[in-house]
Amino acid sequence: MGLTFSNGQYVAIAAKGLFSMFRPQAETYVPDNTWYLSPRGGVLDTNGYESVQLENGPMLYKLGIYSVFQGQADFVQLITGDLGSDIWPPFTITGYQADTSVPYNGTTAVKPDGWSAEGITFQDGPTTEGGSSSAYLDFTFKDYLRFTPDGAGSIPITIGLVNWSVQLSEVKSGGIWTIGCVCPAPIFSESSEFPSWALTYTFPYLNP
Repeated sequence: MGLTFSNGQYVAIAAKGLFSMFRPQAETYVPDNTWYLSPRGGVLDTNGYESVQLENGPMLYKLGIYSVFQGQADFVQLITGDLGSDIWPPFTITGYQADTSVPYNGTTAVKPDGWSAEGITFQDGPTTEGGSSSAYLDFTFKDYLRFTPDGAGSIPITIGLVNWSVQLSEVKSGGIWTIGCVCPAPIFSESSEFPSWALTYTFPYLNP
């Protein structure tokens, strides 16, 4: 006898009877009135060919976890969109694919019977490719917060999802750069959706 979950994982049950399941809880972590750095504009990076990145640092937010059991928390970041410049050809990521590595940003220990004291921090600093007169980036992200209880045979489960996006652009005309940036506030929701992807992309050259 066993259970098959929606992600294909199978768990064998050795005996029949009643049992209790404790699902960790996730919510936004608000120590200073906001759980994320406020949306902001873009800034020109003149290190070599000019590129655009988020002003005042990367997208950064914190989530809290409450769990009955000790374990590890991590993020899986999926990405879709495109970028390019007058030097680099356009590149498109079709569908949602894994960004850089799985997990993203490493893992964080979660203590039992309490909320994570410092919150679980996520950060990412998208930047356009370098250009001599123009460059752009248009990405949408899904960040899955997962929890894995300590112990042999444990599997990660999704307990939260953060959706966010960023559009960056630069155009040079008459020796003057015009910078564009749209980066709305991230949106958090509790979720049990399992992330799914076919490729993992690494930057800066977006190699699958």
